[in-house]
Amino acid sequence: MPKPLLGTITDRHGREPDRSDPDDRRPLTGWREAVVWAVFVLACLLSAVNVGRGLFRAREPEARGDLVFRETEYSLFRLGIYPDARLAGRAAQRVYTVYPPYVFPMFAAFFEPGGLRQGAVIVECASLAALVLIGWYGVRELRFGGPALASVGAVTASACAGVVGCLWVGQFSLLCVGFLVAQILCIERGRAGAAGLCWALAMIKPQIALPFALLFLRDRQWRGLLVGGAVLAGLTLFACAWTDMSPLRLIHHFAFRESLRWTANDGTFGPGVMAKALGLKPRDVQVAVVAAAGVLGAGGLWMLRGRMTRFAMLPLAGACGLLGEVLFYHRAYDHVMLAPAVFAALARAAAWPTPASVALAVILPATVWLPNRFVAAVPHGSLGLTAVWAVAAAVLLAWAWRPAPRGPAGGAIAESA
Repeated sequence: MPKPLLGTITDRHGREPDRSDPDDRRPLTGWREAVVWAVFVLACLLSAVNVGRGLFRAREPEARGDLVFRETEYSLFRLGIYPDARLAGRAAQRVYTVYPPYVFPMFAAFFEPGGLRQGAVIVECASLAALVLIGWYGVRELRFGGPALASVGAVTASACAGVVGCLWVGQFSLLCVGFLVAQILCIERGRAGAAGLCWALAMIKPQIALPFALLFLRDRQWRGLLVGGAVLAGLTLFACAWTDMSPLRLIHHFAFRESLRWTANDGTFGPGVMAKALGLKPRDVQVAVVAAAGVLGAGGLWMLRGRMTRFAMLPLAGACGLLGEVLFYHRAYDHVMLAPAVFAALARAAAWPTPASVALAVILPATVWLPNRFVAAVPHGSLGLTAVWAVAAAVLLAWAWRPAPRGPAGGAIAESA
C-alpha cells in the first residue's frame, strides 16, 4: 500500500478536520509541486484566452445568438402566448422551444424591464461571478495540497474551452454550475431549503442540474429536494395559467410528441449523437438510456438504503456532473459542469496517488480543457469521450463510497477525494 502524501480534505459531513498532526498534512513538494505549478501556468494561459476570446466575440454584431432566442421566447410568454408553435399555433410565430415551461417565468429576471440588452449584461456578469465562485470552491477543496494545487483549482473552470461559447452566445451553463456549487455549500451546512432553491434555479438547464438531485440523498436532506420540486412545480403551473395552456397537453407533448431530433442534429455529446451514429431515433435512445440509468440507480439506492451519509460530497458531485454529460444532450459550452469531477480527481491523486487516481487526474482536465474542434477531428470522438466519462463516473462513485485509506497518524486520508 503506497504511503499517503497528505491527510484528510474534509470529513464525511463536509467539515474540515483537525489538521494539528503534522503527519496528517503534507502539501505537495519537490518535483510534484513543480509539475502542478506547470499545470497552473498552462491553465492560466487557457483561462486568459477563453475568457478574453469569449468576451471579445460577445461584442460581435451577431453574437449572443442563444440569448436572442431566449428573449424571443420570453417576449411571447410575456404576452401570454406559450412560446412553441406546436402548442400555441400561429400565435407563437414559428418559435419551437426545447425549454420546459417552468423556465419562462425565470427569464423575467434577465429581460425585465430592459429586454435583450439588459439580459446580455446580466448573463455576462452572472457568468463571470459564477466562474469566481467555482474557482473559490476549487481552492477550498484543493488547498490542503499547498498553493500550487489550490491555484489549479482556482482556474480549472475558466480553463474549460466551453467558456468561450458560454460568453459568446449567451448561454446559461456557467450560471447553472454556479448555482450547483451554491447547492453543494448549502447542503454541507445543513441548509436544505436554500440548497433546494439553488438546485431549482440551476434547473434552468435541466440536462446539467437534474443529476445533482442525488446530492440531497447524501445526508437525507429530503426537504431540499421537496423545496426544489415545489418551486419548479409552482413555476410550471404559473406558466400554464399565464399562457392558458393545459398541463396535461404539455405532458402529452413532451412525453409523446417531442422527437428530440435536435439532440442528434445540433448536439455534440449525449444519447442523440449515439442515435445518429447508430441510425436510430434520438427519442428512443434517450428514453432507453434514462430508463436504464433509472433502473440501475434505483437498484443501487435500494442496496445502499440508510448508508448514503457515508458518501463523500466532492466525488459524489463530480460523478453527478459526469452522469449528466453521459445521460443527456450537451454541447461543448456545458463542459464546465465537469469542474467538480476535475477537483475530485486532482484531490484524490494528490492525497492518495495510485495509477488509477493519477490517470484520472490527467484525463479529466484534458477532456475539459481540450477545444472541441480537436474532438470533432477524430472519428466518433464524442462517443469516445462519452465512454471515458461513463467510466470516470463509476470510478468517482466508487471513491465516494469506499472508505478512504488511513495514514500513519490514524486519520482518514482523502475521504472526500
